[in-house]
Amino acid sequence: MARVLVVDDERSICNTIEAVLRNAGHQVECADSGEMAIALMRKSSPEILLTDLRMDGMSGMDLLGKAREYFPSVTVVLMTAYATIDSAVAAMKNGAYDYLVKPFTPEQLEHLVVRIEEFRRLRDENSKLRDQVDALSE
Repeated sequence: MARVLVVDDERSICNTIEAVLRNAGHQVECADSGEMAIALMRKSSPEILLTDLRMDGMSGMDLLGKAREYFPSVTVVLMTAYATIDSAVAAMKNGAYDYLVKPFTPEQLEHLVVRIEEFRRLRDENSKLRDQVDALSE
């Protein structure tokens, strides 16, 4: 199961997402700001970062940039109730794995996390195979 960090300045949203993912067997932490999220990521090394796009202080897009820079192995998903094509394109260009529009169902959230786990497994397997090929060709 995945280690997930949920970042949203609306506590009720964090609590709901946390409950859904914990019920599915994941380890979940919540943060109410980008700054808090960075501090938690330094301690717990989450595999998945689910962050709201619009937050006071550091935005989700800013957090995405910092996560890509300081924690390149984390898989980032931006969540928003104010979806636009421009923000979705910007998120993907900046390295987000996906863009989740609020409100979403527990099933959509669980399915997304399963997809991310499979993506991460395949990425890690690919990396190991490349390392083995490189070692053989030396």
